[in-house]
Amino acid sequence: MNNDKENFAKEVISDMQRIAKEKNVDIITYRIYTEGKPKHSISEISRRFSFSELVKRAGLKIDTSRQKKTDKELWEELLRVCNKLNRIPGRLQFNRNSPFADTIYVKRYSNWDNVLINFKKWLKTNKPSSKFIKLLPDKERVKKPVSITSKAKVPKGFVWKSKKDTFYGSPMNFRGLIYEPINEQGVIFLFGKISEEMGFNIEAVKSGFPDCEGTRLIDKNKNLWEQVSIEFEYNSRSFLEHGHDPSKCDVIICWTHDWLDCPIEVIELKDIINKLIKKETK
Repeated sequence: MNNDKENFAKEVISDMQRIAKEKNVDIITYRIYTEGKPKHSISEISRRFSFSELVKRAGLKIDTSRQKKTDKELWEELLRVCNKLNRIPGRLQFNRNSPFADTIYVKRYSNWDNVLINFKKWLKTNKPSSKFIKLLPDKERVKKPVSITSKAKVPKGFVWKSKKDTFYGSPMNFRGLIYEPINEQGVIFLFGKISEEMGFNIEAVKSGFPDCEGTRLIDKNKNLWEQVSIEFEYNSRSFLEHGHDPSKCDVIICWTHDWLDCPIEVIELKDIINKLIKKETK
C-alpha cells in the first residue's frame, strides 16, 4: 500500500517537473498544474498528499500569492497591473496579469468597487501625480437586480419600480419551477429535481464547504459509482470569489459558467435544462 502511495507521488512529481519545464516557470499553482494535463487531478492528490508537499519534493516553489499581504503590497501590485495595461483592470483582467488573486483584495474590502475606491485614496497620498486617480471611482456603484441569463424579450413600455424584495428570473416553467434561478438556492432546488436523471446519488447536503457529498454513475454496464464533492454556485466564478479551495471539491454545479480557466469540472445547469425543455416539448 505504501509503495502504491509513493509511486503515485512520483508520478505527480514527474508531471509537475514536466509542466514547469514546458511552461518555463519555477512556481506551480493549481491552475498551472491543471492546464498541463497531468495524469492525476488535484482532487486525487488531496486525498493522499498535501499539494504543497509534492511541489517542494519536485524542487519547485510554492505559490505564495494567497498569503497575507500588506496594504502597500496590494496597492503596488495593482498599480503595476494598471501600468502594464495602461488602464484600470476589472477582476478578470487583473487575475490574468497578476500572481495575486483578486479574492485577496475582495476579502479585505468587500467588493471590487471598494477595492478601487481605497486604491484611489492610496494613490492620492502616495502617488499624487498618477494618471489613474481621475479614472477611479469615489463611491460604490449602485447595482440593480438583473437576470443575467434572461433571453426573454424585455417588454416595451412602462417598467414598474420595485416595492418588494422578491425578484424572479426569466420565465422557464420547468417541472413546477416557473422562473429561472437567480441565486444559489435556486440552483440547489433545480439540481434536486434532475440529480437522479444526471446520474447522481446525494448522500449529504451541508451548510459548509463543500455544499454536497454524493456519488455519480461512471459505468452503467458495470454499475460503478465514484465519490464526488459538490459546490453549488449561481455563477461558476463565485467559487473563486468566495475563496474556496479547488483541491477540496470535485465539481461545481452552477446556472451560468463564466470562469473559463476554472481548474475543476463545471456542470452548467442552464444548458442541461434547455436541452430537457426542448426534449419534453417535442
